[in-house]
Amino acid sequence: MLNFTINISETSWNIDLGGWICPILKIPTSKIDAVYSEGDELNKENYKILYDHNVIKWISPKERPKSFTASVTIEKDLSTKEITLKWKKIAILMSLLFSIMSVLAGIYLHNKPINNHVKPQVKITYPLNNDRITDGRTKVSGIAKKISNQRKLWLVVYQVGRLKYYPQQEVIVENDGEWEGQVILSSANDDYYIWAIITDESQGKWFEEISNFKKLKFTPEFSDKIKVSRPDLIP
Repeated sequence: MLNFTINISETSWNIDLGGWICPILKIPTSKIDAVYSEGDELNKENYKILYDHNVIKWISPKERPKSFTASVTIEKDLSTKEITLKWKKIAILMSLLFSIMSVLAGIYLHNKPINNHVKPQVKITYPLNNDRITDGRTKVSGIAKKISNQRKLWLVVYQVGRLKYYPQQEVIVENDGEWEGQVILSSANDDYYIWAIITDESQGKWFEEISNFKKLKFTPEFSDKIKVSRPDLIP
């Protein structure tokens, strides 16, 4: 009789079988006596040993461990020749399995469709949130990524005191993703929200045709905004 332990990691998990592949179970008369995770023995009601499939199956609704240690017993004393022959067979099977997986992975990557529906991203980097702006005309800059030709980047100001939005300008995104524009904070002693909004063609056209409005007629899907204040003018 032979007793030893083996470590089973997340890489052994088979999603289709709902368990961990355990090649050691290929050895005749081998069995799993107990399973341990983080120093504690797991309740045997949480898993089941499928000896025909060489799998330790997780059957509990509880969250499964990412890795564990199994206590193994081989009841029959195998000769050195038997052990060598058995592990040679396992090594050949594993090598064949990895070869097949490599070929399938190559086919999948070659035929994998390119995802053209990548999400645009936009970020205002200047001014910073909660900055105090003394000039009524201020620069706004930032970065944007993955904006297609069918989309536009607009700067919009919301003046808290007047409860109105004011479209400012469409800005051009450079090849490196950086952009820069300008907004007008018309009144002193007021708070403002500066929006950078990625629009489609119809939304951008709406901004072009309207000078101010009280409510956006669409919910920006991709945008960034900051809050700034403009204090009283200093005489």
